[in-house]
Amino acid sequence: MFSLESRQDAVIIQALFEGIMGRNNSELLNLKLVDIDADSHKVLLRNIDKDNTEQTRFLKISDPLLRLMQEASQETEYKSIMGTGGRVKKLVPSPYVIKGAGKASADDGKTGTFAIRQRIKNIGIMEGYDYLSAINIRNSGMLKMARDLYEETNKLKREEIEAICRHFNVGIAKDGHIASTPYTREFLNLETLFDVYPEIE
Repeated sequence: MFSLESRQDAVIIQALFEGIMGRNNSELLNLKLVDIDADSHKVLLRNIDKDNTEQTRFLKISDPLLRLMQEASQETEYKSIMGTGGRVKKLVPSPYVIKGAGKASADDGKTGTFAIRQRIKNIGIMEGYDYLSAINIRNSGMLKMARDLYEETNKLKREEIEAICRHFNVGIAKDGHIASTPYTREFLNLETLFDVYPEIE
């Protein structure tokens, strides 16, 4: 994972990698410090679907992500990683973990999906990954979970793929059915897994 000075940047990358995204990054944007249960390492997530309806779920997170969320929520300034020296902006005080900076934020201090995309793009440019995106980071996290499950069960079949899809909240129909076929066809398969993690083959 990238080494980023700003916790506001680092928390975005790690959260996406661990399964926090939502439609138009709504799970990231709506994340508040009060939604985090440090004792259980669970966080309450709010996704806004196509009908503008809020969907909630709980997700278990890692120690590193928990610390990043706590640290990010305490930051008061945001230093841009682009440009000589980087510009420093005041973060708007708010209950959100990922805060808005300056005039770009909403009245309540929430940042927007464009700002999330721009930060990811800037991180990609600085780290030499020109095509870095929220989906690419999430997919990397899905493959990491696939590796972990494969090491536990020595297989990557529908049971494991459904567990991954549920964790990352992708491919789930309103009736709870998981359409895992597109993910299986594209990258959640042994061929891709062994290509990315050759040491487990």
